[in-house]
Amino acid sequence: MIVEIRSFQTLVDGGDHAEVELFVRILNDRNGEVLASTCFTASPPARAAAITPMSARLFRPPIVGSVER
Repeated sequence: MIVEIRSFQTLVDGGDHAEVELFVRILNDRNGEVLASTCFTASPPARAAAITPMSARLFRPPIVGSVER
């Protein structure tokens, strides 16, 4: 599994919120073929306490999805 962090920032114009975007690829380790890929985004309020729940929302789907395969 390769996780590419495409965006990880706090935006203060037009309302304080964080923005996170991850692009996840699952590869065949023998030949490098991409078996699946998807993009996950989250945009919670920009509070220090929001980082942990945001991370849980972002990382759970790729991990659960890869285990279910």
